[in-house]
Amino acid sequence: MHDDKMTVVFGAGADSGIFPMTNHLVTAINRFLEHDETGIQTDRLLKKALGLKHYCYSSIMDEVAFKFVRKPDYIQIDNIVRRIKALSPIAAEKPFCDLILALCGEIRDCPKKARENDRIESRPDLLKLLDDTDLKKIVTVCPETTVNAFLLKTFRALLHVYLEHPDNKPLHQLFKTMVRFDSILLELFLGFYNGNQTDIRRYLYVSWSMWAFFVQTEQQFMLKNLENHCIYTKFKECSAITLNYTTLADRFMGKKGDVLHFHGSAVNYIDCGTREEITLPSFADGNSITTTPMLEVLKSDVLPLLHPDWNHSIIPSMIPPFEIKPIIASDTIETWYKALEVLDKSTRIVVIGYSFNHVDMHFNDNIIKWVGGDEKDIFIINPDVKSILAYFESCPRMRPFNNRPWEKQVVQGTNITCLRKANVIIIPGTTKNILGESDFYIDVNQLALA
Repeated sequence: MHDDKMTVVFGAGADSGIFPMTNHLVTAINRFLEHDETGIQTDRLLKKALGLKHYCYSSIMDEVAFKFVRKPDYIQIDNIVRRIKALSPIAAEKPFCDLILALCGEIRDCPKKARENDRIESRPDLLKLLDDTDLKKIVTVCPETTVNAFLLKTFRALLHVYLEHPDNKPLHQLFKTMVRFDSILLELFLGFYNGNQTDIRRYLYVSWSMWAFFVQTEQQFMLKNLENHCIYTKFKECSAITLNYTTLADRFMGKKGDVLHFHGSAVNYIDCGTREEITLPSFADGNSITTTPMLEVLKSDVLPLLHPDWNHSIIPSMIPPFEIKPIIASDTIETWYKALEVLDKSTRIVVIGYSFNHVDMHFNDNIIKWVGGDEKDIFIINPDVKSILAYFESCPRMRPFNNRPWEKQVVQGTNITCLRKANVIIIPGTTKNILGESDFYIDVNQLALA
């Protein structure tokens, strides 16, 4: 066995309270581009540089709604119905539940030919449900409107409303089932391979607007001097692998340990012509991410190199949540290899705020290989214990491990009751527990089996 060495893996949950979780990322970026003055300027500059006059996140919602109605996925529809029925909505949200269920039922049960030929006036129940949600002002219909056209307009409206009201629970369930941001980005990214200039320009717009949002949010956080609300300050010397694009881990752990950005970093870009990963000049000094305003970086470092031609443009060194990971820069392969080496040399792996999403199986495998053995203790800190358990139970590679029961366990370093199976320990905690902002505490440096 190796000498005692801890490696910490940071997922999106490690930055909760600073950055939005994945399910809310699209709405947060959209609000930034449409309502924040810096975001509005970002949107204008990117569109001008890429020759995109009208494309925006609302356009993405329109395309999603079109595909959903024209070529319905009945498994997806059943998932929406199941999730909506499982809700306990407040009074103001119930009309949205009723409308969504009725719309899904119309697609599920009404033949396509009938939806294309029948007029919406023959469905007074749908019109009544539309009125109850107060959406009639944005869903315009006339006597000639077909049921299919009505469905398309209404789903578009629901997705648009969600962009402005992400706290609406039924709309959130509809959105996260209909809108697969990873699939949308991947479809656009394929433009780099098939030469579709429209998709290339759209991918550049979406990826650089996402980059702008992350950089701006991190800069604002640092300028508010909220370091005490950042869990990276709580670690003693250890290695770190972050799946986030931010530089917070580098800032607070860089002198204590090594930080590897498994999915890239917002301070770097990839030259599509040379396939090299390069640090943006304004961020050459790690501390300058807070001293050089995002818009200045965009204008001086990004826009001069932004070009809708694949071989002459740049993209952020931020690997989006693709199930199939495109490897553009050789630096990425080197980083992944180093991450594997770090995990191999560790005796304790602490995973914080990461839910082992299926789109990150290429990383999950690096953890799974040690499950059930005696070389490492694997601590998983996540409030969603149910999802973590479901992941382990559904993973074919861990069938022998899954034949054993989970047992409640007292763990050194926390007063929270944990679940243990072999060398895997699940701690139902959040960043608040690590920061000492809760009755329950987690001292990540002291975690050990009792």
